[in-house]
Amino acid sequence: MPETALRLFVAIDIPKPLKDALISITERLTLEHWDPVRWVRPEGFHITIKFLGDTPASRVSTIEQAIANLASQQPRFDLTLGGMGFFPSGANANHIYVGLSGDLAALDNLQRAAEAAFASLGYVPENKPFKPHITLGRLRKEATLEQRDDAVRHALALGLGTVGSFSADGLRLMRSTLAAGGSIYEEMRFAGFMV
Repeated sequence: MPETALRLFVAIDIPKPLKDALISITERLTLEHWDPVRWVRPEGFHITIKFLGDTPASRVSTIEQAIANLASQQPRFDLTLGGMGFFPSGANANHIYVGLSGDLAALDNLQRAAEAAFASLGYVPENKPFKPHITLGRLRKEATLEQRDDAVRHALALGLGTVGSFSADGLRLMRSTLAAGGSIYEEMRFAGFMV
């Protein structure tokens, strides 16, 4: 019988008041009638450090140890949410996100350390530059170019400034289960940063 595979990633969570602020933003961006964007639920607001993908359940304890080692060497650092962005840019956008500022050097160093730690466990390193963000929504596959353009214009018209700041407190091993209404997230392990 094949071993159960879990869809895993490593992330930094954000505090509930900031999640509430992001929900308020998505409510302001939601278009009436048919919305070309599938908006992220509050439990989906996080900063992905490393996507691990389908992983055998037997490897979870090794991954948890790697996360604990990474977190034990990382002091807390401050980040600020603000500004709207899109992947890729323009009318071809398929992601709408809020950007990050603050101690991005600490965040970048942590992400590089995570890449190295997980590469030593056999995970393939990312081949694209790390662009820290919090996804607000994803454009539906069936959205036309005009609908995508409207969604991007509507998001830019919001003129989003600073949403708020927080102190990153640790790493979380997250399980993502794909479902019809969007991914369902479950925290499997928390490892706190140095105080």
